[in-house]
Amino acid sequence: MVNKQILESPKRAAKPSQKWTIWSWLSLFAQGVALAGFLAVLYSFFLPTFRKSEKLRRDSASLNTEVSGLERTRDLLREEVNALTGNPDYIERYARDKLHLAKQGEYVFRFDSYKKSFSQTSPDKHSR
Repeated sequence: MVNKQILESPKRAAKPSQKWTIWSWLSLFAQGVALAGFLAVLYSFFLPTFRKSEKLRRDSASLNTEVSGLERTRDLLREEVNALTGNPDYIERYARDKLHLAKQGEYVFRFDSYKKSFSQTSPDKHSR
């Protein structure tokens, strides 16, 4: 059985209120400074690692973009190789366009593409 006096006793042992003295404030301040110092040491220890991992993530993303571009180029080159090995019409067009070849007795006319230069100004109709 439980002692009824303990349960019914309204008077419990009250904690005496703690008075804040200069030493308790200094102790609390020293603990705060120690915690801040510890966190500063952790920060300075792990900061280079965090920066390096972030740089590696950026480099990885950049390299992944470059790899996808190179894969696209590889696919285009494979298609061109397949066309050059198996398509006689493509071979003839390639020889005419890239190598500037022509059949015997054939005349080839080449025209430069028209490019208007902005540095050349046309005469103004209204400036007489």
